[in-house]
Amino acid sequence: MKENRDTEQGAPSNADLVNASAPPCIPAGIRTLLGKPPLVVGEDRDLYETLLAGIVARAQPKDIIAWMLVVNFANLQWENRRWHEAMAGIINVARRDGLQSMIELTIDENDIQDGSDPEREAEIRSHNWYREPDSRQATTEHLAKYDIVDVSDTMSAQAIAMRAPEIEMLQRMMAANELRCSAVLRELERHDEAMARRVRESREVIDVEAEEFAAIPSAQP
Repeated sequence: MKENRDTEQGAPSNADLVNASAPPCIPAGIRTLLGKPPLVVGEDRDLYETLLAGIVARAQPKDIIAWMLVVNFANLQWENRRWHEAMAGIINVARRDGLQSMIELTIDENDIQDGSDPEREAEIRSHNWYREPDSRQATTEHLAKYDIVDVSDTMSAQAIAMRAPEIEMLQRMMAANELRCSAVLRELERHDEAMARRVRESREVIDVEAEEFAAIPSAQP
């Protein structure tokens, strides 16, 4: 019943929010007041505008205070996305180190080439994992002897363990971001309770999409 009531009042449905692709219709004066989007080098301006468009379309701000609160909320959602991507990046970069660690812990002295050592041999094999299919197969068979069957998942697990301090720092930053989002929503409720409800609904859609994206299996070897 809530969604039907919003539709009758002119608010877009959740489908409109998910499919929003055009930049929001922000008045020129307000756009100037808000300043440049809070993007770092390499971030997608169009994707940011799509996120902002969806939240603005749902919120329907009517005055400058509402606009500032809604855009602040959208920026916090974008920042949260940045921290999630940073965490994934840290893990992905450390995956080879994780593989090297597994090989070094399990390698047999008889498998080490003359003039080499376990650390150097593990480093070579971990690099070859990404370069040579035959070497990847040999490493997979070697690790299977130690009941390491799903090598890719174990590489990620080892990477997480090795980069735990950085990941924990990002998790603290995301927790702080969550507190700031809650504070903005409380301000929205004081300013316009109905608008705050619509913004909360937009966040639910964003969270669902994020969970669906996270559930997509990684194609990285």
